[in-house]
Amino acid sequence: MAVGLALVLDLYPRISVPVTMGVLLVFTGAFFYGNVVHGIEDCGCFGNLDVANMPAWATYVRNVLLLLLLIIGWEPAVDNRPETSGWSITIWALGVAVALFFSGYTFELPQFYKERINMKHPLLDMEVEDTPLPQFIQTSPDSTYAVYVFSYSCVSCINSLPAILEYQDPAICDKVIGLAVNEDKDNAIHSYYNITFPVISVGNSLSHFTHTVPTLLFIEDNRIKFVVEGGAPSSWWFRKAYLENL
Repeated sequence: MAVGLALVLDLYPRISVPVTMGVLLVFTGAFFYGNVVHGIEDCGCFGNLDVANMPAWATYVRNVLLLLLLIIGWEPAVDNRPETSGWSITIWALGVAVALFFSGYTFELPQFYKERINMKHPLLDMEVEDTPLPQFIQTSPDSTYAVYVFSYSCVSCINSLPAILEYQDPAICDKVIGLAVNEDKDNAIHSYYNITFPVISVGNSLSHFTHTVPTLLFIEDNRIKFVVEGGAPSSWWFRKAYLENL
């Protein structure tokens, strides 16, 4: 926000332009690493705004164009310029102050901590038919299900897989179902963990249903009885802390 305002106000271009270039190069490098090493295609620059997401190649093109514009904008910065206006400095300071205020004002704890602290999860007690789940899975009122929404590029999701495999115990549920938001390249994770429960690729179809991965949904009587976010507990703990309280 600070460097953006400095560019808009033409404030200290000899400093703001190279700093902006440095920031852009750092984030481009981080995205390149995530894209090449971990297969991440969305830079996340616009949060959960789906319409603003773009493929990896478009992100690179956009960043290169921004760098070219910064280089063009840097050229006049070497010329002698009149002294910076006090109004520009004042507007810049106010803009940064407002940005910091709203950054703190709108800050929320990660969802799985937030729900532990105060309110019940909005998905609790929802009928399955009132959710997007029926387009991917079929449930029966006389069966119980553990539905695991996860990503193959999420460390917490992968670390929770051994616990999810334990949930196939009939004492916990009748069926475990995985809903993956991306693909398991080369089937490496499936082979390593010997995943035997069905995994259905859902893409971004559940982005308005749950914004956190991993998310574990426990379904009984075609109703969501439990929602666990941020990681799956062991089968023992799930039985002790959740099932015994049904």
